[in-house]
Amino acid sequence: MEPPAFSDSRVKEIYDSYNFILCNSKYAVNEPLETETIEEQEKTEEACRKAKAHLEKIQGKDAPLLVRQIHINFLLKQLHGLSHEYIALEGSRTWIVFWCVNGLRILNHPIEHSLAHRIVTFLAACQQPTGGFGGSPSHIAHIATTYASVMALASIGTEEALKIVNRIVTFLAACQQPTGGFGGSPSHIAHIATTYASVMALASIGTEEALKIVNRKTLYEFILSLKQPNGSFIMHKGGEVDIRGVYCAAAVASLTRIMDSKLFEGTPAWIISCQTYEGGFAAEPFVEAHVASLTRIMDSQLFEGTPAWIISCQTYEGGFAAEPFVEAHGYTYCGVAALAIFGKLTMMNIDKLMKWSAARQMAYEGGFQGRSNKLVDACYSFWMAAIFPIVDYELNNLDDKRYDFGGIFEPEGLQRYLLELCQNLERGGLRDKPEKNPDAYHTCYGLAGLSVAQHYSMREKETVVGGKENTVEQINPLYNIVCQYHQLAFQYFEKQPGIVVAAPVPQ
Repeated sequence: MEPPAFSDSRVKEIYDSYNFILCNSKYAVNEPLETETIEEQEKTEEACRKAKAHLEKIQGKDAPLLVRQIHINFLLKQLHGLSHEYIALEGSRTWIVFWCVNGLRILNHPIEHSLAHRIVTFLAACQQPTGGFGGSPSHIAHIATTYASVMALASIGTEEALKIVNRIVTFLAACQQPTGGFGGSPSHIAHIATTYASVMALASIGTEEALKIVNRKTLYEFILSLKQPNGSFIMHKGGEVDIRGVYCAAAVASLTRIMDSKLFEGTPAWIISCQTYEGGFAAEPFVEAHVASLTRIMDSQLFEGTPAWIISCQTYEGGFAAEPFVEAHGYTYCGVAALAIFGKLTMMNIDKLMKWSAARQMAYEGGFQGRSNKLVDACYSFWMAAIFPIVDYELNNLDDKRYDFGGIFEPEGLQRYLLELCQNLERGGLRDKPEKNPDAYHTCYGLAGLSVAQHYSMREKETVVGGKENTVEQINPLYNIVCQYHQLAFQYFEKQPGIVVAAPVPQ
């Protein structure tokens, strides 16, 4: 990736001389009017100060250390079973598998064959006859849990990892429904989210046993069955329209090589309608902007109209909403990544998007918030930070000289937030923010954000906070799986017969 471009030499000089200082009192909240929002921000800043002092007491004032082995132990424990307190997540078991497997991959930890086998077996059980994956066996297929399952399988890959591979493949196979999608668990109905999770889990595993579980024909039919006349997608049969469903569908279809002109026709325009006045994207048109192509089944019909729907989700701010006319927030990542997969990134308002995205990074904490006037959260370390390399890469490919953003993202600040304030040094795992408990979700997306920040930083200032021993594996920001396993899955599905790709698909 090329270093950032600067249209003004003075701007570059300021950028080169800037050094981020964690918990700098200069940037502490200072508002005379006390509101609930201000009070919560003040509490968060105080918690950050205490967490920083605690870290210095344990590790000293030298550069922070990534407690890699403690995090590995935390994730392995999550994979081997959860306590009864997690019963509410029974329908999200494919997600837990993906979060743990992807986190282990980012930490470059080999997955033993026995564990891999159990994971593969479990994920296979979540795949529904329809092609998608449910959140657990017997759950209906859902695009989100299908994504989680496939990405988890994609992340396993190595021979030593075959233990987890086999477990995951079996589970994911059981989650695939006859209709093509995957449920959150075996016997759950197919859902686009669980389908995404399942396919990415299988891709993360990387073995032929894992990848051949995906029934590309029924998967195509399942995704097409969720498409709406305006180019948007519902999450499952009878479910809601949501920009996250569009991203999950695009990611799964592009990876499994089933994309065609029909599948996403009209979708880019719908996505653009979700971009708000700020520049972010909402879940759907006319709501608040918020943050939130691997199987290679994309063709001209599958996503016909989808890019147009995505564009309709960009708000006046520049972010993307879940659907047109709602608030932009973390859904922005889904809109941007989906448009990048479709090769339609320039349809949106890029200037507003980048301004809105840069404004989400907190000057005091260094991490990201998901939308305006909200608190910092480690999960947005990926959902927001990944936007920058995606946009950079796509615009560099287009050689578009209109956009010279330079260093509007501060990767050192994000690294310091994650390493100094979000690590649980005793139990392992990463947390939302200081004084919160760690979990697999924030560990996965926190580590993914750390990967983005480190590798984005290396191309700018060659800075890995804490030294090279803190370096984690590089992820593909379009799919949030380690690059090695994305390539393995992509190459496998590229060779599979049966579905003709009508047009070139971006990798």
